[in-house]
Amino acid sequence: MGTRIDAGTSYARGVELANLGRYADARRVLAGASAAAEQDGDRNLMARIAGTTAYVLARTGDVDAGEELCLETLREDGLDAVTIAQLHGQLGALALERGLLDDAAAWLDKSIIGLRDEPVRQANMRINRSLVDMQRGHLETAMADLAAAEQAYREAGMTTEANLAVHNRGYTLMLGGDLVAALRTMQSVREPLDGESEMWAAVNELDRAEVLREAGLVTEAERSLAAVSEAFGRHRAPRDRATADYNLALSLLSHDPVRAARAAGASPRPAGAIGSWGWAGR
Repeated sequence: MGTRIDAGTSYARGVELANLGRYADARRVLAGASAAAEQDGDRNLMARIAGTTAYVLARTGDVDAGEELCLETLREDGLDAVTIAQLHGQLGALALERGLLDDAAAWLDKSIIGLRDEPVRQANMRINRSLVDMQRGHLETAMADLAAAEQAYREAGMTTEANLAVHNRGYTLMLGGDLVAALRTMQSVREPLDGESEMWAAVNELDRAEVLREAGLVTEAERSLAAVSEAFGRHRAPRDRATADYNLALSLLSHDPVRAARAAGASPRPAGAIGSWGWAGR
């Protein structure tokens, strides 16, 4: 007989891999965790694993399958309030992937209320809700969610997650037009975040490239965007790659329309594309 898999430990590892952008590894680990949880008869853990699997499916391009998995899981009996709230949050993240901002906000609002006694899990959903508000242009509320999330992470001793909230704050500053503060804020956490994974480094560079483009440093921005597109391709992250290609095409349009058309055709822009990190629920 092989070594028995601990479902909870494997689930935690699967979430970590998903958040690092190692989606193929995450799916493999989550599948093992789900089988172990089923053996244990732990319906709530199985449901949480399904929610994270749905996130991974969406990030690798299959939002429909992710949404169907979440809705199917929610129909099961015996789920506790925290698990239901997490699944609501996952549905919010999936709605954001589709660009359905009102639906995303409604799901995430429900999730955040349901996770009022789970500060770290609630912080994850606040990060995702801040992305919704960025797209709506509600930058003050996005900043408030990011500040609350950063505080929760720091109180839990989760330095990396807190740094990601800081990075996203820099992106929000860019959207508000404060490019100097945006770049300074992103740079303040760039080194520790880039050291965590190539995927994180690529997302950080994608956001930084947008700031550079807005600041008029077009050549440097385009060089960065081309590099991160290749990195997303290596990690089989088509939606992230589409965002990079879209931004590269947008930058090229004014001075190299032929290359812009080539970049735009490389991968269609996802409806919910925006920079900065969101989180898989945990």
